Amino acid sequence: MSINLKKQKWELEFWKNENDNIPVLKILEKTRKKDPVFVANIFKKIDQFKDKKIDDLKKTQDIKDYDKDISALRIFVNKKKFRFLGTILYDKITPVFKSFHAFQKNEKVKTKKELPIAQKRFKKFKENKK
Repeated sequence: MSINLKKQKWELEFWKNENDNIPVLKILEKTRKKDPVFVANIFKKIDQFKDKKIDDLKKTQDIKDYDKDISALRIFVNKKKFRFLGTILYDKITPVFKSFHAFQKNEKVKTKKELPIAQKRFKKFKENKK
């Protein structure tokens, strides 16, 4: 039996709706068609984050709480901004950032405008978890 002592501090999961669609993947695919290098760099940044604890990411504002349920995983790549809105689940051995919504942030697209989408999906997730 072998034990891998170097494991990541947390995982990123994308919420799947009742129709088995994964809205965050659709958003990433749409963004990838416009700017494939940007999306590749988003995932490189996430890989860098996975060696840090959730609490450390909160201290550096890479994860920012918006309300008691929803936080933003904030990605900055070459002056571009991308956000994953979700919740942090501690019910597994490794904490999970469960993303319900994602978007590329700019002057027109603000996190507070996108927040209700994540909150609505979180509510559905919570109802289906019971």
